[in-house]
Amino acid sequence: MKTFGPSPNVRTYTIMMNFYCTNHSGQQPKVDIKEAYKILKEMWEIHISPSAATYSVWVRGLCRVGCPDVALKFIRMLRYENQPLNSYCYNAIIHGFCAEGEVKKAISVFEEMSNSGITPDICSYSILVDGFCKFESIDGGLCLIQGMQENNIKPTPISYSSILKGLCEIGAAKIANDCFHDLTNSGCKVDQTAYDILITGFCAQGDLSSAHELLEEMINNHLAPDASIYERLIRASCHAGSADTAMKYRNMMVQGGYLPDTVTCNFIVKQYCTDGHVMGALNLIDEMMDQGIVPNLYTYNVVINQLCKDENTEEREGRVLEALHLIDEMVDQGIVPDLYTYNVVVHKLCKDINAQKALEVITVMLKRDMFPNVIILNTLIDGFIKQSYFKKANMFYRGMLKLEITPNVTTYTILIGMLCERKKVKDVYRRRKVKKAYTLFRKMIREGINPDKICYTSMIAGLCGIEDVNKACALFREMQKGELLPTVVTYTCLIDIFCKLDQMDEAKKLLKMMVRQNISPDVKTYSCFIDKFCKLHRMDEAEMLFDRMRKENISPDVVTYKIMIKGYEIVGNSDLAYEMTDEMRQVFNIPDNSI
Repeated sequence: MKTFGPSPNVRTYTIMMNFYCTNHSGQQPKVDIKEAYKILKEMWEIHISPSAATYSVWVRGLCRVGCPDVALKFIRMLRYENQPLNSYCYNAIIHGFCAEGEVKKAISVFEEMSNSGITPDICSYSILVDGFCKFESIDGGLCLIQGMQENNIKPTPISYSSILKGLCEIGAAKIANDCFHDLTNSGCKVDQTAYDILITGFCAQGDLSSAHELLEEMINNHLAPDASIYERLIRASCHAGSADTAMKYRNMMVQGGYLPDTVTCNFIVKQYCTDGHVMGALNLIDEMMDQGIVPNLYTYNVVINQLCKDENTEEREGRVLEALHLIDEMVDQGIVPDLYTYNVVVHKLCKDINAQKALEVITVMLKRDMFPNVIILNTLIDGFIKQSYFKKANMFYRGMLKLEITPNVTTYTILIGMLCERKKVKDVYRRRKVKKAYTLFRKMIREGINPDKICYTSMIAGLCGIEDVNKACALFREMQKGELLPTVVTYTCLIDIFCKLDQMDEAKKLLKMMVRQNISPDVKTYSCFIDKFCKLHRMDEAEMLFDRMRKENISPDVVTYKIMIKGYEIVGNSDLAYEMTDEMRQVFNIPDNSI
C-alpha cells in the first residue's frame, strides 16, 4: 500500500496498531508495545492525525503490558492538547488499574473521565463493579449498580455477574440468589452465566437442593445448561455422598447432548466404591465404554481397590478374580496397570493367605515388563511368612538384593519379626534365629535405615524370648534416646521376662514408667504380674491386680482367668478356684464340659 497505493489511512494504521497491542490467545506475537509505538510515531511524522479509536488502542496496549500510570499520563497530555478522546481510552485505564488491584486509582480515573465531559458507559461501570468485588467490597459494587440505574444505565449480565460471583466466593450464595432475583425483577436480562455462577456457589456450599432449584428455573426460562454446570452438580453430589444423584445429573447431561469426560465419570465411580456399591461402578464403566468414553488408569484402580477391600467371605474370592479380570481388561484397552494396581491385588491375596496366587500375579507383571517395587515385594514376603513358607520369604529377600531394590524399614521389620516370633521350636534353634535377627537389625542401622517402634519391639520381644535381657534393655534405652516412645507391647515384653526371672522390682519400675508416659497397661501386662504372684503363692497381690484391672475397665481374658484358677489350685483353695471357673464360663459363654 505504501509503495503502490492506495496509501494507508488512519483506519489502516489503527488496525495495524491493534494487531501489535493485542494478546493473541497464547499465539505469537503477543503484545509488542515497541512496534505499536513505531506505528503511532510514523502517523505523527507523516501528519496523519490519530483518531480517538487509535489512541484507545494505544492506551489499551500500554495497560496490557502493565503500564496504566503511563497510559493515564498520555491521555492527560492528549486532553491538554485537545486531541480526540473517548470512553474506550478511559475504560482501558480503569481496567488496567483494576487488573493490578488499584481500585482507588481506577475510581479516580472514573471521576476524572466524568469531569472531562466524557460520560461513563456501561463498560466503565462493569469494569469498576468487577474490581470492587475482587479487591475492595461487594457493597461498593452494589452501590455502583445503583449508580448505574440512577443514571439510566441498565446493568448488563456482565455487570451483576461480578456481584454474584463475589458473594458466592465469600460463601453468601443465598444473598447472591436474592440479589439475582431482585435484579431480574427490575428488568435486567437473565443469562446462562449468572445461573452458572449461582449453581457453582450453592454446590461449593453443599446446598444441592438450592442448586437443583436453580437448574430447574434455568430450564424453565429456556436456557440450556451447558456441560460445566452438569459437571459441577455431579461433583457436588459425589462430595455429598450420593452416587445415585450424581448419576441422575449424568443422565440429564447426556440427554442434553453432552458426554461427560472421563474425569467427571471417575467422581461417580469413586463414590460408588466409597458407598460399597462396586457393581454400580462396574456398570458405569461398561456404560462409559458403550458411549465412547475411555476409562483411564484411575478409573480401574479405584474399582480394583474396592474389589480387594471386600470383606464378605462368601464373595471374597470372586471379588479378587474380578479384580484380576479388570487388570486384563485394562491391558486390552491399552491402559498399562501401574505398581499401585498390582500392589492392591498382591496385598489382598497375601491377606487372604494365598501367597502362591500372589506370586502368579508377580509373574504376569514380569511378562508385561513391569518390575515389582519394594512395597510389593514386602507384601509378598509377609504373605509367605504368614503361610509359614519361610524359605520362599527369604528367597524373595535375597532376590530384592540381587535386583538392587533397596530394602526399607518394613522389609527388615517383617524379616526380624519372622526370625523372632517363630515359636514351638527348640531353644538352641530359636536362639540362633534371634541372633540372626539381631545381626539383621544392626545391618539396617549401618545402612542408614532407622528402625521404627514396631521393629524395635519385635527385636526386643525376640531377645526377651531367649532371655537376653541385657541386649533387650539396651535396645529399650536406645529406642528412648531416639525419641521413639515404646508401646504397651514393648513394655509388656520386658515386664514378662523380668517376672519370669524373678526380678519383680525391675518389672514394677517399668510399670510405673508406663504410667508416667501415659501408656495404659493392657490385659497381657497385668497377666504377667498376676501369673508371677500366683506362682509365688501370693494370691492376695494377684487378686488385688485382678480387681484393679476391672476398675480400669480392662476386661480379663480367658488366659487371665485360667492363671487365677491355677493359682487358687496351687494354694489349695478349691472353692475360689471353682467360683472363678464358674465366673469364666458365664463371662465367655463356655460350655460346662469344655473345661
